[in-house]
Amino acid sequence: MVEIILSLRPKWWRKIVSGEKTVEVRKTIPRVGLPFKVYVYETRNGKQAIVGEFMVRRFWADYKNGDGGKSCLTDAEILKYGNGKAYGWEISEVAKYTPSMALQDFGFTRPPQSWCYTKESC
Repeated sequence: MVEIILSLRPKWWRKIVSGEKTVEVRKTIPRVGLPFKVYVYETRNGKQAIVGEFMVRRFWADYKNGDGGKSCLTDAEILKYGNGKAYGWEISEVAKYTPSMALQDFGFTRPPQSWCYTKESC
């Protein structure tokens, strides 16, 4: 199974963990098929950490809120972010890590700008 590391802001991760956000909106999607595992990276107080994970078993091309799930964005925000095209990644099987894991444990010295494949899945 393919695994990726995804950079998220703390506020979005909190919404995912609480169940308020069930769709992650991105400009791209891994081109390897479904399902794939997502490790969530965030910077908090200068500390780089992998704070949890979730599974993506389905996605929508040209995502809009009426397609399903909750993105916590308006359709106008989605269109603006994706410049007219965005993917909705359906979030499932969320797990929060306590304690968090070091980014270096995944073979990275710096975080991805958006997302990238883990070394193990390449």
